[in-house]
Amino acid sequence: MKLSRSSAPRLAAALLAGLSAAACRKGEAVRQNPGVLPARIAADYGRTWVRPSDWGSLHPRQRVIEPDQTDDISETLLDYYACESIVRRDPAVCGTDGLGRIPSSYTGMLSLHNHCLLISSEYLMLAELMQGRDIQDTCPIFLSDGDPAQPQEREKQACAAAAQAYRSAGFSALCPTFKRLAPDRVHSCSMEALPDSPGSCRGQNAAWCEVSAAIIAALRAKKRRLCPSELNATCQALVDLLSHETAAPRCRRAAEKLGRLYQAAPRMTFEP
Repeated sequence: MKLSRSSAPRLAAALLAGLSAAACRKGEAVRQNPGVLPARIAADYGRTWVRPSDWGSLHPRQRVIEPDQTDDISETLLDYYACESIVRRDPAVCGTDGLGRIPSSYTGMLSLHNHCLLISSEYLMLAELMQGRDIQDTCPIFLSDGDPAQPQEREKQACAAAAQAYRSAGFSALCPTFKRLAPDRVHSCSMEALPDSPGSCRGQNAAWCEVSAAIIAALRAKKRRLCPSELNATCQALVDLLSHETAAPRCRRAAEKLGRLYQAAPRMTFEP
């Protein structure tokens, strides 16, 4: 087809309008399904961003996000997936999108996959206890430090005893019960897991312990304003769960925050 001079501007304008409409549709799709962006960012680990512990895997001249930006990205990615697992009441959400390849910035001993499992199983267990629900789907995962393997009979018994102890004596009875019946499965009940208060946090993982203590305080009070800035979406979703409110928008906001962090983070050229 031959274009006249007069038709060319109109065609260009139509093409631009079409591209603009397509971009708007794409943006709307991301807003409607913000999980697309976290999944892509998780998949990009090792290509466009890496935690400092994995810098040995980079190639010379590879363009990556500057290392001091990766903590925020990793933590917000964890917040998003933990939030989704809370909303769906399903810790298995943590096993999606290759989170097992990404080290947690809170504790170098765990991947984001295992840390997400530990977080969601711990807080879902507490929420279920507070609601008088069964905890046999979440408690064994918590006892195994985020390992979703088939629970042993001893762990099931410890979980059943903990539920009974909670009904009789409340929150303070959980750790003594776990330590008595599964002492080798709860490595630090007074530290990272189930701290009594921020003041009980000591040692290497004290920072994570303080986050956990703040979330537990918000749950017990059922007040979103007590949620810490870390894992904020996860904490608010838990409070919504206990208050029988819709929690899904909390996860969407975490996804949107993640997108802003990822897109705005400065890049650098890796030189070994």
